Amino acid sequence: MIVVGVSLTSGSPTALRWAFREASARHAPLQAVTAWQPPISPPGPVPRPSVFPPLLPAEIQVRTEAALAQAVEQALGTISAVTCIAVRGGIAEVLLQASGRAQMLVIGPLHPNLTDTLLQRRRFGELMQRASCPVVIMPPAEVEAG
Repeated sequence: MIVVGVSLTSGSPTALRWAFREASARHAPLQAVTAWQPPISPPGPVPRPSVFPPLLPAEIQVRTEAALAQAVEQALGTISAVTCIAVRGGIAEVLLQASGRAQMLVIGPLHPNLTDTLLQRRRFGELMQRASCPVVIMPPAEVEAG
């Protein structure tokens, strides 16, 4: 199985397309994985109540799975050949866990529009050092539109 990490910010189209072609060539199943975390309240005084009730984890799970399926369909035109999984947790821990059952882990490039490039580099470094399979990071020339 080939696992591709999908950012719901960019949709990771380049990583999805590359992983799809690779999985097809290897006759391997393709699994698209994204991570989600419940929103955290900011520290300090209790914020003014929202007009909208907070989403429950089950609702966040359903919405994240739907967004992942939409990203896969936009990149590939189909989701029938891809297993889509949304997992609660940090992106690095979720992808490391997924790498344990994969032949290969594919992730998109550093995203230049994100302000915390150092944090991205740390995550990529952690993935490369700790993954249980080879890690393919899409090259910067293939940076996806955010």
